[in-house]
Amino acid sequence: MNIKALDVAYYWSPREAAAILDYLDRLRDLVWDLYGEEIIELRQVEDESGEEPIEEAGSDHVPDSQQPFNFDNY
Repeated sequence: MNIKALDVAYYWSPREAAAILDYLDRLRDLVWDLYGEEIIELRQVEDESGEEPIEEAGSDHVPDSQQPFNFDNY
């Protein structure tokens, strides 16, 4: 990860930081809704074998509903 991306956190206002946390919560929920079962299966395979499974070809899934995040609402 780029260190400059981490530096941004030091310059956020409390309102911006709250907006980022809200966005991350929404993102986590969306990712879990879309991939939760596959994540569980992946972790089970990794735990059993100690290795990472090979990714499936053609898994370019893009969610149908992507909501833009507007910082002006905060």
